[in-house]
Amino acid sequence: MRYLRDKKNRFLQVLNKYENLYKHTSKEEYLIVSNGILNFIWNNWNNLWKDYWLAHINGGIYIDSVSLHKIYNYNDKQSLHYLCYLSGKFTKHNAGQSIIGTHQEITWGDFDKIEKIANEIYTLFPHLTHINYLLSLIGTYKNEIQQFQLIRNSFIHLNNENMKKLDSIRSHYIFTPDQSLIEILESTHISSNKKCINHLIDNMRGLIVNL
Repeated sequence: MRYLRDKKNRFLQVLNKYENLYKHTSKEEYLIVSNGILNFIWNNWNNLWKDYWLAHINGGIYIDSVSLHKIYNYNDKQSLHYLCYLSGKFTKHNAGQSIIGTHQEITWGDFDKIEKIANEIYTLFPHLTHINYLLSLIGTYKNEIQQFQLIRNSFIHLNNENMKKLDSIRSHYIFTPDQSLIEILESTHISSNKKCINHLIDNMRGLIVNL
């Protein structure tokens, strides 16, 4: 049984703790610590959404304490295969079919995947009205969380191709093409006037708080 309120609160604690750790990091430690912070937050974000969808298939308790009745009598691996199918990763799902291992899973926190699964589940099970509400939240927070993913991927896979992808977010922040990843994290968001990392974490927090 998955209790999504507990999962939500746990993720918010992670955000608060690691955002605070970043604020107290010395400049000499920025590259290593920032890498770890972004990756840890991203991994927890992915685990939250994995649990979110599993609770809808296997049954659980939603954030508002309302019971989620299981959709299928599946174990986790069978449910994960079905969810990957809904995301578009697999072309078909036979009843009871399982994934072989974690290498077959999707990136659960990827907003394109979240949106695709939400649309599919709401189409199949329209009584789950909170999914429709989630879809409305996605429109508000999608851009920033995709920016978080881009920056995190650039830290983890530091190469010219990933750095080039950051050009797509330059219109939102004050930084030049030759700036380093740390300088991008420290750059200012044009609308919110916050540091990039704080702006992105605030948007993650905003989505989860409003679920």
